Amino acid sequence: MNHITLHSTNIPKSLLSQQIEINFNSSILNLLQTKRLFTLLDSPILISSKNSLPTLTVLPLIFLIRLKHEAKQHGLYLHDIRLSGGAASFILDPTGDLAFRDLDFLISVNDVTSESTWSNIKKAVFTSLPLSNKENQCLSTEIYTDKMIRIINEHDRWGLISLRNVDGRNLELKFVEHMKRQYQFSVDSFQILLDPLLNYIYLTKKIDLYPSIIVLSSYGNISEAFQHLHYRLIAVKAPEELRGGGLLKYCDLIARGFRPANQIQMKDLQRYMCSRFFIDFRDSLTQEQVLFKYVTSHFGIDYDVRYRFLRCLYDVISTDSVWLSAFERICFLRTISIMISSIMPLKVVNNVKPLLKSTCAYSSKKSTLNQSSRKYSPTCTISNQECLTPSVPTSNTLIKSPSEKSTNLILLSPTPMTSLSFEQIDIFVQIVNSLRTELFPKLNNFLSSM
Repeated sequence: MNHITLHSTNIPKSLLSQQIEINFNSSILNLLQTKRLFTLLDSPILISSKNSLPTLTVLPLIFLIRLKHEAKQHGLYLHDIRLSGGAASFILDPTGDLAFRDLDFLISVNDVTSESTWSNIKKAVFTSLPLSNKENQCLSTEIYTDKMIRIINEHDRWGLISLRNVDGRNLELKFVEHMKRQYQFSVDSFQILLDPLLNYIYLTKKIDLYPSIIVLSSYGNISEAFQHLHYRLIAVKAPEELRGGGLLKYCDLIARGFRPANQIQMKDLQRYMCSRFFIDFRDSLTQEQVLFKYVTSHFGIDYDVRYRFLRCLYDVISTDSVWLSAFERICFLRTISIMISSIMPLKVVNNVKPLLKSTCAYSSKKSTLNQSSRKYSPTCTISNQECLTPSVPTSNTLIKSPSEKSTNLILLSPTPMTSLSFEQIDIFVQIVNSLRTELFPKLNNFLSSM
């Protein structure tokens, strides 16, 4: 457990007894969940720069306490700070084994539309970072951020500052004046109010006792949302309101072992997801970029989950994309099929360690895509020289050791090769899995008995 050192400022003790009405849509963390929350907030995150500036070690707990103080110094009032998204679901998950990536914080403010207020918010954020040279604070606005955006329209007024982590575990700070939709599915609708914990530790400097911490659900019924999380069920309301329809997140949940709470209803909702996805991302290039960004930022080297995600997406688009024309559907299915074929060498190498250094390459060509003028032969070659596992969370991992290093992948230009159909790829995967689960154990038993 990390030692806490804080600078003293005057914060009213009334903040310790912040009153929030407990109803059917709220609950209180138990002791195990509270300890898990504290451990998460007390675990360091490395914030990386885009150039030669040093990497910062940030404790989220201390950072948030400093942020409240710095905001006050810049004339801002933060109404409350909430942990949301996958990290909040991880805290509440009975198994404690739910994977997530970013730490998402919702911070309620009065205004994000005016340039002066937004400028003060950025100053408060970067003066809260543990920078050794305070003159670099203005420069840090761009160097230590992965993205910085503001959304201002009739439905939403909020801004995002994402502090960059090289492994993809970004520290996401969302300053919200108003947000129409704060969640996608019931299992990621939870919000944990952190102010009682932050104020208690700030004022008492003690970590042996914990205050009561309230959790809310934007889904509408917290008991139902808890049940969905416990039994790994998927439920969504009005997916047409979500940018992208929640289609990629839905397939992600399916790939990680979740299943629809209502199979018949979800079949209809899939059509809404597909329709909204292709309304928001109309052209093939944008669709490909969105899909590639989601895959690279959510799965790390977990190629099994990545493969299942793409297979699920392929099936959903094939059956439920009624809004698309035949040509548009074919183009996107071709993109997914190519991505699956490029994953296969990585998936095999990740699961079965080769005895010799080798090169694996596959080409994908869907049999229904009879367009002779365009032929695709993507090739992916893997160099097995010192292949080490990068510290990226998998479906069953929260945080890996910082000593782990990155895998060395080399992508070569396409070369003429024998094409594998989508069905052949599937058969290949089944054969490999069969060898791993049946033949290899029997062979080991036979050799050990000799």
